[in-house]
Amino acid sequence: MTGDDLRRIANIDSPPARHLAAIVPYYANFFAQRLGIDGIQVHDSSAISYVIAPQHYTWVAHPIHVDCGHSFCR
Repeated sequence: MTGDDLRRIANIDSPPARHLAAIVPYYANFFAQRLGIDGIQVHDSSAISYVIAPQHYTWVAHPIHVDCGHSFCR
C-alpha cells in the first residue's frame, strides 16, 4: 500500500480504519528507514484477497532461488 493509500485510510471514520491508522505508522516507518519506500508491503492479506478476487491483481512471473544449504541464509 502506498503512503497515499495509508493516508486515505487514516481519514476514514470507522473502527477498522482508526485501528489501522494507529498500528500502521510502526510498519511505515520501518519500510521508510530500511527500504526507502513510502508505504508498506502487505503480504498475508494480499494472498487471501488474491484467492478471493484474483481479477483485481496482475502479476509477473520471476524465477526464485531457495537456499536450502548451509550458506549465509542459515
